[in-house]
Amino acid sequence: MLVAEDSAGSMNATSDTASGGLGFDYVWEIGWTQDTLAYFAAPFGGRSALFRQLCGSFGPFGAVQGINALSHDENHPASIFTRLYGNAEEKLAQMRLLLLLQAARPGKSLLFAGVEFGQPDAFTDGREPNWAMLADAGHRALADYSKALNAFCLAHPALYAPQSFAWTAQDASTGVLGFTLQAGCETLLCALNTGTQAVQGFGLKPGWGSCALPLFAAGWVDHAPRPIANGWLALDLAPLSGGIWQIE
Repeated sequence: MLVAEDSAGSMNATSDTASGGLGFDYVWEIGWTQDTLAYFAAPFGGRSALFRQLCGSFGPFGAVQGINALSHDENHPASIFTRLYGNAEEKLAQMRLLLLLQAARPGKSLLFAGVEFGQPDAFTDGREPNWAMLADAGHRALADYSKALNAFCLAHPALYAPQSFAWTAQDASTGVLGFTLQAGCETLLCALNTGTQAVQGFGLKPGWGSCALPLFAAGWVDHAPRPIANGWLALDLAPLSGGIWQIE
């Protein structure tokens, strides 16, 4: 497998050489990693200025075959879990959102060195992950969540091989973002509330369908099927929560 640096994305890195591309299999999406972590590391009250950057880091669908990495690639002195803003409970909630966002963004997901259970220690060459953290209930639950999310993604082609992507919501004032992914007959809606205030009846526009069925949750979300009327869907989302719904 050939992987290009993020800067090669503007040079048709994943297009074949016969059509003028560079012939790489994937591009390492360091820009997405940096923009996303910058957003989740910022204080809750100061994120609105970074929201457009967070959404913009998704880039145009199909432009490149990307690797969405949450790893040591930045050589940062702190772990991803430690860099997130807030207390321990808020960090764990945001890790669930971060992993959900990574899994739902078109591309291949890459985790490294204990990110899946929120390791607080920074990466050090030659040292294994801090498995002792799994004795903590919160970190154990995060590890179980990561395992469940991985199994869920493998069962849904719209997540691992999407054929289309469309935004349904980008609201900097609340920190809510949403988008749909489609593959074959399957259309999934991913919605996240990255803010600390609950939202009631938040409007997203999948554009079609009669109802949305909840399939996977990060934190608390309404588990009842929600009707879609005139292309619009209203969701209730708790603070620092999100989920994936099936559009029918």
